[in-house]
Amino acid sequence: MNNTKIINNAITKLSYFAKEYGIDSLFIIGSYCRNMYWGHPQNTDNLEVVSAFRNESLQLGEIFATEILNVTPKKYPEYDSIVAGFQDGTQNIEIEFQSISVNPYMHNQEINNWLQKQGFEDIPIMNNIFGRDFTVNAILFSLQNEHMYDPTGRAIPDLEDKKISSLLPPEMLIKYSPVSAFRAIRLSLQYDCIIDANLRIAMQESYQSISNSVSKDRIMENIVRILKEHGTKGLELLKKYNLTKFLLIPEIKDLI
Repeated sequence: MNNTKIINNAITKLSYFAKEYGIDSLFIIGSYCRNMYWGHPQNTDNLEVVSAFRNESLQLGEIFATEILNVTPKKYPEYDSIVAGFQDGTQNIEIEFQSISVNPYMHNQEINNWLQKQGFEDIPIMNNIFGRDFTVNAILFSLQNEHMYDPTGRAIPDLEDKKISSLLPPEMLIKYSPVSAFRAIRLSLQYDCIIDANLRIAMQESYQSISNSVSKDRIMENIVRILKEHGTKGLELLKKYNLTKFLLIPEIKDLI
């Protein structure tokens, strides 16, 4: 389904909200920005909004939902997020307001120490950015002035080169988020991207980390998504990164 119209309408309302209330600290992040940069806005199926301030995101999300959309938002305090459903005709999308990353591994001390050594500020929006696996997901769209920003300085170069690189050191990303190996493969298939050499090395050694920490259901879900994207190339990449062993798991083997 082409979501371009409903996404554009939702962004119009978000921009109106930011300008009407004089808010300069709200940004769209993630798939929308990546897809817009690569010319595939129709692939966006939700919007993620981040704030520079931890408490502000939830407060503004609730105001936007109740006063602009006239809906009751869903609150997820355990993730520091709030979700507002947006309907336009027969189409529906979710708009999620976040502060820190919704991924638990971003609370890890080793990661926080690394971020500090790299000179990144310990603020919610940077925690959120580095919890997004890859540089191509780290670009921000300001709802106040409608400009794109690249806080890490790495997103735009990789978007230009269509290269998938990890935001964290590759071995650290695979250690704490091993399912990222599957996501890198699927993203490379979906957008015809190359995978950064250092990330490729870490992915080739990801089998044990995935086996130890990812459920069979989630493994199966990711493999199926890869094969739906492109069966032949998907199998080739799974083999390249030593992940075809998962195809021998009975639940997955039967489904394939």
